[in-house]
Amino acid sequence: MQKTRPGATRQAFTHAERWALLAVLLAGFAASFVVRPEELARLPELCPLNRAGLPCPGCGMSRAFCALSHGDWRAALAYNRLSPLAYLAALALGLALAWSLLGPGLRRAARLLLGRLV
Repeated sequence: MQKTRPGATRQAFTHAERWALLAVLLAGFAASFVVRPEELARLPELCPLNRAGLPCPGCGMSRAFCALSHGDWRAALAYNRLSPLAYLAALALGLALAWSLLGPGLRRAARLLLGRLV
């Protein structure tokens, strides 16, 4: 953890941590486009809550992400009803991270390009 002087605030994530998080998100999204949800269904059940017979809000999320990446919204909702919200949140986080890592020069260029398109 970085030391900060008294009264100073620490940035939520360092530059390297943001790159690492973006890489993990990109790998997860890439995998969800490659793997079909049916392939994940053949894997063993790992959730300790589900194995104990307790409801788990995260169960089925991997299969749901794969289904969403393949455009199958009905299957995604059947796997996990929260999956569209989680998918959009992960996508928004990835876009925000990418935008923060672009740097001021590239952001200015993007604004100029978008300004001309609008």
